[in-house]
Amino acid sequence: MVYIYLKFKPNNYQKFHVISGKQHGNRIESRILEEKIQDAVALGHRRFEIIAYGQHGIGGRLWTVGDEAVYMKINGHSGQRLGSFGFPNTVIESMGPASDDVGWLNAGAEIIIHGNGANGTANGMAQGKVLVDGNIGARGMTMTKHNPRFDPPELWVMGSVGDYFGEFMAGGIAVICGLDAQKPRTLPLPGDRHLVTALDFLSQSRTNAIRPGKQVVIIGAGNVGCDVATEAFRLGAEKVTLIDVQEPLSFGAERNAAEALGAVFKWPCFTDKITENGVILKNGEVIDADTTIISIGDIPDLDFLPPEVAVDNEFIRVNEYFQTTDPAIFAVGDAVKPGLLTDAIGAGRKAAGAIIDILSDRPPFSKSRPMIDRSRVATQYFDPRVTAFGDLDQCGSQCSSCGTCRDCEICVAACPQTAISRIENQSDDFEYVVDADRCIGCGFCTGACPCGIWNLVENEPLE
Repeated sequence: MVYIYLKFKPNNYQKFHVISGKQHGNRIESRILEEKIQDAVALGHRRFEIIAYGQHGIGGRLWTVGDEAVYMKINGHSGQRLGSFGFPNTVIESMGPASDDVGWLNAGAEIIIHGNGANGTANGMAQGKVLVDGNIGARGMTMTKHNPRFDPPELWVMGSVGDYFGEFMAGGIAVICGLDAQKPRTLPLPGDRHLVTALDFLSQSRTNAIRPGKQVVIIGAGNVGCDVATEAFRLGAEKVTLIDVQEPLSFGAERNAAEALGAVFKWPCFTDKITENGVILKNGEVIDADTTIISIGDIPDLDFLPPEVAVDNEFIRVNEYFQTTDPAIFAVGDAVKPGLLTDAIGAGRKAAGAIIDILSDRPPFSKSRPMIDRSRVATQYFDPRVTAFGDLDQCGSQCSSCGTCRDCEICVAACPQTAISRIENQSDDFEYVVDADRCIGCGFCTGACPCGIWNLVENEPLE
């Protein structure tokens, strides 16, 4: 959004020229809507709001304006080929999801999708950018082209991509920012057809579409296994047993909730086979079950990766800069190894620094800073149940304590003696300094800091 507003600042934020895809209560044809847009452009309008009702090709072919900038906001439901034949002067912003073939044969437009894209996103694109704030379907970035006289086409996807991604790709840049690690890990056991994955069970339990029976066995006693246990009790189970090969790693509210309902934890247990009546352990013990659920973690779905990107043990292989075996592709987060959100943020910063070095014809240089002990990182400022944000204020209310900003000023507000000040330096940098004459060593700053930055140092004894 910031990029768009800066781009159109010279136009003094002129009012939108609104064009509706309906006339006299009836949907107009795609051809008629395009004629209305072209006529408005000819009259000098450059900032549009289109109320779409499934019309195709909105925002493309605006060549007559030359070098003048055109901004087009799409509300409603756009049809196929949004921004097809887009011109470099055009920015098209869809305020919701889009249909098939977004940016088809794009010749330079910037297309922003606030939602998921469908199949064929950026199909045949030659120039411009497509930015998707969600997932896309199959055959994204296929048959793209790159004329070396111009910047290569770019596709940025904040979520995941479908099958046949980059098929017949002959140029361009594709950045996939997110992968759902929602491919359940399982075990090659005799009778594994009787297993239900934790992901499937929890998905069906939301709508009460599964009945686990009176006795349930859960293989894997982590926190997700505990969630499965509590749901199984809610759905009528009377006995739930969680088994693991080691002492369970579950903790906190999830473990407490499962134990409070009567869940039994057993370890070490090594599964030999699964039957329709339960689980048989390698020591011969039989644990009866109407339903057996496996909850031993998820792995990323990497089926879309090209063969040039190597995979080790179901995760993408990377070097110290998170560069894959294809030098043009970097990977971070759960696609590389399981970890915390803060780990992914740090890896992303390191990868971004390496990319900048490479584009500047410099060898990658690691600028890692010492890692703060995780026990000092506060979690009170982040609610993992919040998965979407309505605006920047709501997003800013959640802090994952990654340490990237370190400029929240919570310590300044928390100090009862106003001993902490934020000082801006001449180099556009800043620092937080403590007035030793005011500090009383109460530790409020240490307790309030989301990132564990502050240290309390014991005073020297007075003589």
